[in-house]
Amino acid sequence: MSAPDQFMREINAQKVSAPLLGKVMHLWASLPREEWQDFDQKLERVVDFVGKENGGDPMLAMAIALRLMALDALVLDPEFRGWLITEHSPGGITYIHGDLLQIAADQMILEGAEGEPLFDQNSFRIRLLQLTSTRGRA
Repeated sequence: MSAPDQFMREINAQKVSAPLLGKVMHLWASLPREEWQDFDQKLERVVDFVGKENGGDPMLAMAIALRLMALDALVLDPEFRGWLITEHSPGGITYIHGDLLQIAADQMILEGAEGEPLFDQNSFRIRLLQLTSTRGRA
């Protein structure tokens, strides 16, 4: 098994809770623009935060960061626009529905053509529809 394959297996094996994912998303949203645009600085913040919240597992911090990056790429797709809340939000912040976080917390992360983390959109969509239909909101 190649090193990147092993790394992704380890990342996908990490148990990430939706509330923790949401807390880190909120942390990232509060960063100054120059930190937001620097992945290493964002990851350092996640490592520090996870250290305070969950004992400091760097693989958990990386799994959270990669899940948020994959989710960010996913919500750019117009198909998922209905799950975003952009009206009346201060400073152009986009809020997302909690169902997206719940699925992103345990959805398998894949590697895109350029090494970027992503979710399989079809699988994500199916899980989203299953989740909402179980609550009667399909």
